[in-house]
Amino acid sequence: MAEGTAGPLAPLRLVILAIAFYGLGHALRAVRLAVVGVPLLRWPARALLLLHFRTAPTSFVLPFKLGELYRFQQLGGLSVDGARALLVIVVERMMDAIVLSGLCFFLFAVDHGVPANLLFIAVVLSVSIALALLVLVAFGPALATLQGYIFRHHFSPGSRTALRLINSLRRAIAVATESLRGSVLILLLLTAGIWACEWISLVVLLDGWGGGGVATVIGVISMALSPQEVSVLPQSLIYLYTLVALLFMGAAWPVATMLHLRYFSTDARRSNALSQRPLPLARLPRRVRLNALRRTTWHTR
Repeated sequence: MAEGTAGPLAPLRLVILAIAFYGLGHALRAVRLAVVGVPLLRWPARALLLLHFRTAPTSFVLPFKLGELYRFQQLGGLSVDGARALLVIVVERMMDAIVLSGLCFFLFAVDHGVPANLLFIAVVLSVSIALALLVLVAFGPALATLQGYIFRHHFSPGSRTALRLINSLRRAIAVATESLRGSVLILLLLTAGIWACEWISLVVLLDGWGGGGVATVIGVISMALSPQEVSVLPQSLIYLYTLVALLFMGAAWPVATMLHLRYFSTDARRSNALSQRPLPLARLPRRVRLNALRRTTWHTR
């Protein structure tokens, strides 16, 4: 086979292996969502694991990362406020940007055949990391100052909504910052594993293509940031990779949706049962207890 051209479709065993690595990458994404979301959203890890597999097909199909809006809407439904759901997405994308920008700078330093626009991509990713860190580090104290200023100088019935929103965002940033202090290394390792699985799933589909490992890494970065510009990879390989993703999501999405609905229906029934359960007599107010005692005594006479 000539170098730089894709061969015939990979054998079935390679497709199955690629699906396995692609699924492992999504499993790591789900675990990362649970690590970030449990302290912020205050929901069990199981709910977040299932939510990832429910929203992954939308994120994959919609162009220009519009699927993140759907993920934000779904996470907002689990959160006490939208600020916490937004911060979950910000932290996830910051981890992706850290790993991908480091990979871009490494490739640009060791390989002279890397496209020049890869350095521009690394700079853009670095700027996004700086902005995310600015939100997590500097916005908390700034919002506290703004909240105090509004309360002291411009407090009115109309300002209560603004104060409530500022306080919600400030508390969400504080929780996110505190949770990241103990889990940043785990999140970076999970993110590195995610992109390693993406790269391996591409490599096993090559089946003799002579493009080399660096080209596949660049292809992974290109598909992550701009799926419309992956000319570094053969078109047939892109189609096959898309087929692998659709096969995995087509198998995982119905199962995750069914388990997700069953989980929340069971949780709703449990909540209704708890809300309808009578309170113990000792937890009732004293006046109510005395009244109940009088009525019981009167009926037993």
